[in-house]
Amino acid sequence: MKMLGDELPTTIQTDVDYTQILPIQQKRTIAFINHFITNTVSFLNTFAQSCESRFMEFEYKIQKLEASLLILEAQLSSIPGLNGTNTDINKADNTTNENDIDNLLCNFL
Repeated sequence: MKMLGDELPTTIQTDVDYTQILPIQQKRTIAFINHFITNTVSFLNTFAQSCESRFMEFEYKIQKLEASLLILEAQLSSIPGLNGTNTDINKADNTTNENDIDNLLCNFL
């Protein structure tokens, strides 16, 4: 290889006798692989723990929302005269209510 002072090599020789070159030490290769595996497993464990805590928090919010919905349904069912009076209007407003519910859920969570 041609070297210009402290610079990088400018060409690579293709006529290298590989029988004369020492092999890479197995201990060093194993150390690199172990380090890589250790760091990867540590990252994956941290990531999994983060995802699990977020899912648990989301599940708690859903349970809270379900409880609020059950309370609201119970309160609405206790009002006399609401059952079956506005069914046609409810069917027409159902599509807009779904969008409103989605917006409320996004704001609640």
